[in-house]
Amino acid sequence: MNGELAALIALCLHGNDWLASGTERPPALDRDNSAFRYVENVHVTCAQRRLLGTRKWEADGVAEWLRFVKDSGGRRLSLVVGGAQPADLPAPVAASFANGGRWALVDDALTPHLWQSHWAVHDRNRTDQRIWAVQLTGVPLDRSGVVQPPSSSARDDLRAALDAIKGFAERDVDIAEWASWFTEALGLLDAPEPAIPYNPDLAPEGLPLESRQLLAAAVKSWVFGGMGSWNDLAYSDAARGAEYDQRTDELYRSVLAALIAVTGGPLSVRV
Repeated sequence: MNGELAALIALCLHGNDWLASGTERPPALDRDNSAFRYVENVHVTCAQRRLLGTRKWEADGVAEWLRFVKDSGGRRLSLVVGGAQPADLPAPVAASFANGGRWALVDDALTPHLWQSHWAVHDRNRTDQRIWAVQLTGVPLDRSGVVQPPSSSARDDLRAALDAIKGFAERDVDIAEWASWFTEALGLLDAPEPAIPYNPDLAPEGLPLESRQLLAAAVKSWVFGGMGSWNDLAYSDAARGAEYDQRTDELYRSVLAALIAVTGGPLSVRV
């Protein structure tokens, strides 16, 4: 699973759990959650509109950020996809590089904020492996820029994409081992007790079963890494290569749609 995306999902789901709980102390996810296991610090800045212009708010840590969201009138966070593609690469390939994804969070304050993260290596020699410094930046967002999701089922779309890419893998002896990977992802869609791969604490315990199933399956379906991943395949046969690109793009889109559906948020934003 992409670490930057996993961190945003943890912020969204655990943040929503805290915002709805009414408890005083927000969770320090950057210290306690496995999605931040390689993060040294999280620094947050936000441009705030004022009558005589704008000013910048800034703080350190997830807990302070969540307090700011709540104090600004936010009651829910959502995962969104939007903005310009950061590289001249297909989206599934670009997502394998640091800061290569187009995902962000948005809150539901009266003046919503779009929250984008940027990861940079701060100290690669740390013995505890917390080598990353994360900058979380908020900008005011016009509500007209929020695009609502279509009525199609994210669960059905993910199942169909997994079935199709699994069939593609089964027809090629050189990549047949990937079929079992996709089979495991399909199984999580119906698992009675779905375990979220890699980051079992990615969601709070109270997440409904259907949402946990969809989240676990989407995380398992993330095969868009670098060397040795599904992205590392190449075909000299043009027809086979075209089908590979099609199935990869379908899976990538359905995984992101599934992750967005888990948060109950809008499909995308125009920025």
